[in-house]
Amino acid sequence: MNTLSSRTLTVLLGAVIAGLLLLPSSAEAARGKCTFNPSHFGPQVLKLNKKWAGKNKPMKAKHVQTMLRQTWRAFGYGPKKANLYAKRNLKQARQDSGLRPGVVSKVRNGKDRARGLFQFIPATFKYWSIKGYGGSGSPLASIIAAVNAQVNAKEIQKAYGKGRILNGNGGWAPIGGKNHCR
Repeated sequence: MNTLSSRTLTVLLGAVIAGLLLLPSSAEAARGKCTFNPSHFGPQVLKLNKKWAGKNKPMKAKHVQTMLRQTWRAFGYGPKKANLYAKRNLKQARQDSGLRPGVVSKVRNGKDRARGLFQFIPATFKYWSIKGYGGSGSPLASIIAAVNAQVNAKEIQKAYGKGRILNGNGGWAPIGGKNHCR
């Protein structure tokens, strides 16, 4: 059995306390498990969701960003990453829907049309959504599904650029992966 010496443990503990050793967020560390914890949603997010559900008017960017930030926090990401990813996702939502939660695309994919802030095809939204937050016209439900896909999809296919975090650089689709929060 391998054990660490007390000297090694002391150095590691000191590095953690000093912030020199970067530990993964709970979302990154718990791959394969649902890390969603809705206790990060304050009353403002729930009020905004109720106010804007199904509306085809643009939401204020700061409201969408607040909802995004709190959703990233609900998936276990720290404040810095949650804020960074919320800013990037805001660009994507602005590109996809013009920040209109009730918008329905004029373009068809077979019989279906993309809907909501992140323009999900209904089957894709159903797969990545978490029950209890409404349909694709609910801004919070659309945000939760988009963040869940970014956290758990094996790949995010984008028209332009690489990476798993949506940042407004083209169309996107989650490929593979599993919704651990069903």
